[in-house]
Parts: sequence; structure tokens; C-alpha cells
Amino acid sequence: MRTDIISGPLAEPLLLQEVKDHLRVTDESEDATLGALVTTVREMVEQHTGLMLLDRDMDLWLDQWPGMPADGTPWWNGVRDGAMADLARAQQFLCLPVRPVRQIAGIYSVAADGAETEWPAENWYLKPGHAPGLYRKQGFGWPAPGRAADGIRIRLTAGFGPSWNHVPAAVRQAMLMLVARLYCHRGDEDMAVALGASGAAGILKPYRELKL
Repeated sequence: MRTDIISGPLAEPLLLQEVKDHLRVTDESEDATLGALVTTVREMVEQHTGLMLLDRDMDLWLDQWPGMPADGTPWWNGVRDGAMADLARAQQFLCLPVRPVRQIAGIYSVAADGAETEWPAENWYLKPGHAPGLYRKQGFGWPAPGRAADGIRIRLTAGFGPSWNHVPAAVRQAMLMLVARLYCHRGDEDMAVALGASGAAGILKPYRELKL
């Protein structure tokens, strides 16, 4: 599974003027520096939380569907604990590796020659939000990939929205705190130290994706 960013984000979650007001900067001599700092902070927060803050169009490439080998037939290895119904449900759901996801524009099976066939939208639905997933509807099977690698393409939009006012206020406040920390300690702290010392890590904790 891999992702390609097609476009975006087209803006940043913080406005330059609110950053200057927060830092009490009144002239324009550091506008370019502050703009670059906002982009750096946004990337730090995205890396720390696993979130896409502002919309970007992406392609998600799969080799095969969940719970299904390359030939498209169900499998059962005889050792999994739990009800058979749980296994069936797992084969109907794909956990998307980016979040939040607002929409899916299309799902395509890719042939060996690169030709694509769209999977009809009435066969599936999206669970949007912070834990997004793709469900296939009852009575429909996953479309078979046409090649062993990157045989499925999902075009989606990930992010809270296209502009700063779609990003949660708490996340934006954490970014302002982190901008101030980095502005005052220019290059002498790593990301983990800056996140903790600024107080941003505590604010971002509810939004962070935990990995086992």
C-alpha cells in the first residue's frame, strides 16, 4: 500500500497576520521566514498526529483487498480466534491509511497494460472522519486487481477542509504555540523537545494516532 499526493494543500492552517500578532511582530521584515516556519510547523504536526490538516487529493495504491489473496478468493488459515462473522466483516472493510478522509472520487482496478476500470460507486460507501474506512456493500465483491502490484487505485481527498477555518481550533492553537517556540529557539531543539516544551504535545494528544 502506498500513497501519491496529486495536489494540495493550497494554503496553510495559520494566517500570517495571526502568527505575527501572536509573536507581537509588527513589521514585514520577517514575513518570508514566518511563512516558512508555519509550513514547517504544519508538517511537524502532521507527522506527530498522523493527520492531514488541509485538503489534498491523493491516490492510494493497493496490491489486493483486505483478507483476499491475489487470486481474489477468501482465505482461512485455521488459527484465528473469534467468530466467522468477524472474519466476514473484516473482508468487507478497508482501513484507510490517511486521515481524516472527506471523500472518495473513484475506485479503479488497473490492468497489466495500465488501463483502468472504475468500480461503480453504488457498490461501496465511505466511513469518513478520523478513523476512515471503505466498506463494500452486501452482495458485491471487491473488484479483482488486474496486476500483481498497484492493481487498485483509490482517488480520495484527505484533510479537514480546504482552508484554515476547517482545522480544529485546538490544533491551530497548538501550532501557534509551536511556532512561538521555534521562533525563539531557532534550530537548537529537535521536534520532540519543541513539541513538549511548547505545550503543543499535550493539546495534540487527543488527535494523535497511536500505533502498536
